[in-house]
Amino acid sequence: IDEAQLPADQAVAEADLPFFDPVTTYLCTALDAYLTHEPCAMCAMALLHSRIRRVFYLTPDETQGALGSVHALHCHESLNHHFAVFKLAPASDALGVSQGDGGDACRGAAASGSE
Repeated sequence: IDEAQLPADQAVAEADLPFFDPVTTYLCTALDAYLTHEPCAMCAMALLHSRIRRVFYLTPDETQGALGSVHALHCHESLNHHFAVFKLAPASDALGVSQGDGGDACRGAAASGSE
């Protein structure tokens, strides 16, 4: 990373997130992630460790998806942080309204035994 670029990047981050204070905010607890694809287990754990608040994604990953398609890591009872997950409806669907599955996916995962 070019250290000369860091002050400019910090200014952009502060302008984009005026409510986000890196001194008083612990990691990403006040932030949401908007993704085009459902993350794999490694990326889902990175989101979990960063203490993200919510994750929104458009395309499920039926082979490696870790937020509902194959696993539901965000619901695993032994982990010390949980976050809501929402699978977004494509824009071609009825107004592109999101379909929240944060709570339902966790209950379904617990019932089926998947993690």
